[in-house]
Amino acid sequence: MFRTNLMRILGRGLAAGLFWFSVGLAAADLQAAQVLEVKGSAAIYNQQGMARAALKGGSVLGEEVVETGQGSKLTLALDDGSRLELGPNTRLKLNDQETSDTISVFLFIGRLLAHISPMKSEEPVFSVQTLTTTAGVRGTDFEAAAGMDGGSLVSVESGAVELAMDGGQELLKSGEQAEVSYDGKLKKGQRKPMTDQQWQKWFQAREQFFIEHSDQVLNVLTRRIERSRALIAEQDRKMASQKKILAALYEQGKLTPEQLRLEAAKQIKVYMKLLNNLSQADNTLLAVNYIVNNISEQVKLNPDRFTPECKKQIASTLNKLQKMNVPALYQQDRKIIALHFAGIMKTAEKWGLEGEVWRNLPAKTRQRMLQKWQEQKQGGQEGEPGPKGAKQPLKRPAKARENK
Repeated sequence: MFRTNLMRILGRGLAAGLFWFSVGLAAADLQAAQVLEVKGSAAIYNQQGMARAALKGGSVLGEEVVETGQGSKLTLALDDGSRLELGPNTRLKLNDQETSDTISVFLFIGRLLAHISPMKSEEPVFSVQTLTTTAGVRGTDFEAAAGMDGGSLVSVESGAVELAMDGGQELLKSGEQAEVSYDGKLKKGQRKPMTDQQWQKWFQAREQFFIEHSDQVLNVLTRRIERSRALIAEQDRKMASQKKILAALYEQGKLTPEQLRLEAAKQIKVYMKLLNNLSQADNTLLAVNYIVNNISEQVKLNPDRFTPECKKQIASTLNKLQKMNVPALYQQDRKIIALHFAGIMKTAEKWGLEGEVWRNLPAKTRQRMLQKWQEQKQGGQEGEPGPKGAKQPLKRPAKARENK
């Protein structure tokens, strides 16, 4: 009942006011997944917070959120044939594919069963992020869950999962699982498949822990906000530094054109990793805001469940978040991401490396991204939008100065 009320509360009002801001990136209006099956009720929220019913065959775009209701389930299909099965009372955001080096989602709350198609790659091609973990895979069947206290659980049915947390990394093999507490402590063991009833008890335990240890949980959530802000600033500085390094090498003529092209490819890879880190920090910001606002609304509906001290702590944390103005911070960060991404694409186009930007994405997704970006650059001079309908192929650079 507790989670059901929370999902109902946040379904409309807070979604519009807290999360979604459009920054004009190409992926914002591109399909990230398709609804394969719906059992019960489910909704999709766009970047403006407007909801529409999740219907079989419908599209889910980048940066949109899918939410299932009480007793409901939904299955999404990705471009490479992978499937994501959402359990009841689950809220999942499909991250912007344009500024990510993999297909990734952020699980705010609920559970997800992922069937990821194998793909040849040295790095993970799909990841599920929660407040406490990032699970990266190449081709795996695994389950992930996120509770109201920020704790999470990852269980591997087949394949392997690379689990990243505050305290380091852990490789989970087939038949293993790991539970990570709200403060990042890992408990690893053998996989224990759970029924819907058992999962319900797990979520209830996470909720009760939040209520009984609200001071500890809220302190950790507040620190996560602070770390996210610091990480965002750090990634911004690093990306600016990378641009200066590449520009200096070009201007000084220390590299041949081919050497510079290879260096540009390396820099693009670094850029995309930094952008992905920035996006993850932004998701953490949103997730903490979501949890605190959720619990604050629940206090209003069921005040008897919370002690006076707990109510006071929740109100204090909410006040801090409101002073930070999380929606404005998120909007600002998305603009930073957009600006850095424009720089990445400028470098990629200059050296004919557009394919490197989304090299870990499925071929169908990558082609759609390139086509969309090319349409935006059609006609006119390089870097400037041209008349609608004009066809202008992406240009390789003029010959760079030779090494002297």
